Amino acid sequence: MKGSVRLRVLFFAGLLASQALAQPGTAGKLEAFGLPGKRVSALGVAQYASLSAALLYAATAEEGVYRRNLAAPDSGWVELGLKGKRLTALDVQIWGAGPADFHAPVVGLFPNYSAGDSTRIYRFENGVWVPADSGLPWPDLFLVKALASFRSTGHLAPGPAFAGGNGLVYRSRTFARWWQPAFSVGLGVTNALAVHQRDYFSGTIWAGGENGIFAPWIAKSQDHGGTWEVFMPNLRGDNACNSIAIHPEHPDTVYAGMEGAVIKTINGGATWDYTGLRDTPVYFYGLTLDSSNPDHIYAGGLIANPDTWALWESLDAGATWQEIAAPVLDPPAVAAGITSIVADRQAPRMIYIATHGHGVWRYQSGPAAIGDREEGRLPNGFWLAQNVPNPFNPETLIRYRLAASRHVKLEVFDLLGQRMATLVDERQPAGEHQARWEGRNAAGKPAASGVYLYRLSLDAKAVATRKMLLRHIP
Repeated sequence: MKGSVRLRVLFFAGLLASQALAQPGTAGKLEAFGLPGKRVSALGVAQYASLSAALLYAATAEEGVYRRNLAAPDSGWVELGLKGKRLTALDVQIWGAGPADFHAPVVGLFPNYSAGDSTRIYRFENGVWVPADSGLPWPDLFLVKALASFRSTGHLAPGPAFAGGNGLVYRSRTFARWWQPAFSVGLGVTNALAVHQRDYFSGTIWAGGENGIFAPWIAKSQDHGGTWEVFMPNLRGDNACNSIAIHPEHPDTVYAGMEGAVIKTINGGATWDYTGLRDTPVYFYGLTLDSSNPDHIYAGGLIANPDTWALWESLDAGATWQEIAAPVLDPPAVAAGITSIVADRQAPRMIYIATHGHGVWRYQSGPAAIGDREEGRLPNGFWLAQNVPNPFNPETLIRYRLAASRHVKLEVFDLLGQRMATLVDERQPAGEHQARWEGRNAAGKPAASGVYLYRLSLDAKAVATRKMLLRHIP
């Protein structure tokens, strides 16, 4: 039987007057972690006491599922199958039987119905992908966008698993393949599911998405999906909940990644406040908490048109945030947007990042630089500002700051990686500098309207790339 639902329409309490984005640098390390060029839609981690090696799973858009051993630094990704399937969600189900624990990756799909495909969930059993979507209605639930499950170990009964898509949430036993209705928001979509993994007996699960009039909804169940309470955060217009993260020690503290902001409740959803990250052009599809410090939050997503990387971290429970610069790609290109973030539960300050076109990345924050509050200072001692004005016509100014004397090279490229101009190529002292681009190519001819990249290199090493828009006025 479908669970009962209680609805609350909420106006934001304690709205912040402005963004609080500046905070101490953390000297983090960002590095490629494989699957280059692939559109990775979701990540999941298998980590528990009786598993000898932590495993990272990645679901891609039409290129299959992959697995990597995190305990072996030099290991690569192993393909597990499902190539050609449009994978949209991934969960790692973990359950126990006596002294042993077991796990299985489960993926959600948007089937290619025109090609005769209709399976919306597969489960990996004994090296084979098995259809596991019995009971899911069609066409009411024609794709699965979110999966989550309660972990259980030892002699605990297996906890329930959940699948969300369209405006529905369905529930099953962790090891089962038969699903039953748990919750419906009516016309709409379910984008996110998250369970309170620390306390199996609490039975707390959160869901979020967008309803039929493009308003965000967030729902909570405290009895393993039996009954639900629905909250309608008022973000003043079209919006959606795309990701959810729950405080491991305080399940009433929950963060939600929205369109343009990360919001927070500390009272189980009764009221919601903006965090310091708001009024951005970002769809926040990835949200996770550091395994060693739940006040350390990572929020990532994408900026549309073009699909662009956006990643932030907060060390103070969302009060202030620092942007984590996109990776520098060679040849120069806009780093693809983020679709999923998971934390490594065995490595403090470590996360894995899925992107929509540039594979998987690994990021580890450095220790917080307590007392260093120089606004705008990036972890490795330089600062590259957004060009002003942007968009521009016919010229724009680029400012940057050096922590020490370096040989500086500042170049402009088009989106094909062709160099348009070299603005700076010399050794410069520490301090603030600026360069001007007049919107012309290397031959001195006016560049066409469009998106361009400017790249800063220090001592022959590229360290930052930003994009800018040249827009000619007819």
